[in-house]
Formats: sequence, C-alpha cells, structure tokens
Amino acid sequence: MPEPAELAESGRGLPLVGLLAHESCWESDGGGKACVVTLREEANSPSSVE
Repeated sequence: MPEPAELAESGRGLPLVGLLAHESCWESDGGGKACVVTLREEANSPSSVE
C-alpha cells in the first residue's frame, strides 16, 4: 500500500525549488536528479554585507 503524500519522505524537493527559483531544470544522474537553478534578487531585498 503506498504512503499518503503527507508521510512521504521524498518527492518534495523539485516543487520547492520551482517555487523559489526564477528558472530551474533537472536531469537524471543515474541515482537521483541533478538540478540547475537561477535565482533572482528582489529589488527591495537588503544589500549584501561585505
């Protein structure tokens, strides 16, 4: 019997990446997935500290 979605321990990472990233893509690397993301800094975000 399959686990209910709220109890699943995997399969949530890519949807979270999709919500946070400006652009994202993935490809299979044999035992999992390799992800490439582009993040966009918001215009109103605090400046980086040097």
